[in-house]
Amino acid sequence: MTMTDETKNGITRHPRERDTMGDDLPFHPLADVLPLIEGAEFDRLVADIREHGLLNPITVYDGKILDGRNRYRACRAAGVAPRYVEFDGKDPAAFVLSQNLARRHLGPRFQ
Repeated sequence: MTMTDETKNGITRHPRERDTMGDDLPFHPLADVLPLIEGAEFDRLVADIREHGLLNPITVYDGKILDGRNRYRACRAAGVAPRYVEFDGKDPAAFVLSQNLARRHLGPRFQ
């Protein structure tokens, strides 16, 4: 942890992270490459965020959600304020694929 990181409720926050960015952020077209989760899987995510809060901030690029569409939707459904961090990498498409394909190979039991 650096001197500029902040720990709140056991979650270390990066200095680029912020709590609010306005309502109804659109999804970035690169994020739409992968399908949204629905049904029981989405309900489990909502329940988890309601119980534990949002553990990983939502990544935003060009004012749109690049990674974290499901977490964003679940936060709204759970009544939990989402947290955001700006993407600062060089390849947003590679970032989206890396973040999502790494998680989607796991079944719901391990996610």
